[in-house]
Amino acid sequence: MPNPIRDFVQSGKTKKYRIRIKTMACFNDPTSNSEAMLQAVRGYYELGMNEDAWEELRSVEKNFPATPAIIQMKLLLFLKDEEWSDALGLSEELRRMEPQNGA
Repeated sequence: MPNPIRDFVQSGKTKKYRIRIKTMACFNDPTSNSEAMLQAVRGYYELGMNEDAWEELRSVEKNFPATPAIIQMKLLLFLKDEEWSDALGLSEELRRMEPQNGA
């Protein structure tokens, strides 16, 4: 059965078009999606393990673009750490990203 993604990758055109295969790989590996990784961050957060939550969140931020879910988790960690000015700035960014969800 033809697989257009595999055929494209094997053709070597990814270098020509400067496509990062790592980005495409996340669709095939369920453990690499940001939501699954955010579950670990939430778990650490709920257990009060802030350092571990921050470490996991840094990994998420390094591998995925900023989404409202990622920003919300970061906001919760700032609030828990009583980093008020960072939390305020992040909440304003979140409000700009999703004005329909209110402040």
